[in-house]
Amino acid sequence: MQALGPHSGLAGLVAITAPCAYVTPAASIIIGLIAGPLFVFSASWLEALKIDDPVGAVPVHFVNGMWGVLAVGIFAVGNPDTAAWNGVESPVTGIVGGSFAQILPQVLEAAAIAIWGFGLSYVFFTVLKRAGLLRSRAEDEIGGLDMPEMGEHGYLTDGIAVPGGQVEEPVVVGVTAPAS
Repeated sequence: MQALGPHSGLAGLVAITAPCAYVTPAASIIIGLIAGPLFVFSASWLEALKIDDPVGAVPVHFVNGMWGVLAVGIFAVGNPDTAAWNGVESPVTGIVGGSFAQILPQVLEAAAIAIWGFGLSYVFFTVLKRAGLLRSRAEDEIGGLDMPEMGEHGYLTDGIAVPGGQVEEPVVVGVTAPAS
């Protein structure tokens, strides 16, 4: 599990990005307070599904970005400075501001982003997989990806490389371990 505190804070910042010009300061706090637990639940859900996201990019950026997009349709209060933005003549007003008109465009926007993002990702990763470029070699994964990916060891203890930094017996660089 990722560091929940920093990631939850970052999730709040991501979530307020879309609605920042449309909502009150009190609404921004509510949006952020929802974003933190939303990060925790979505990160736990990905782990339960065995989907690898070691840096928490999906829960922070995708999930809370979508929450922010939807928050415009919920918390926008008709800030007069937002009139004529994005082709809308009147100020943007959400459910809290007394209008249900903005929530549907926000839901459609979130759906379009999800469909576009999934579609492009599916094509991109399918091409990488078929080209044999999606995964590292099995022996590199077992031995650690520091050398193949970065060109140097990431974890050294007294000159001994420790692949992944979490093995019980460190591997000595240049020495082959006996077969078990």
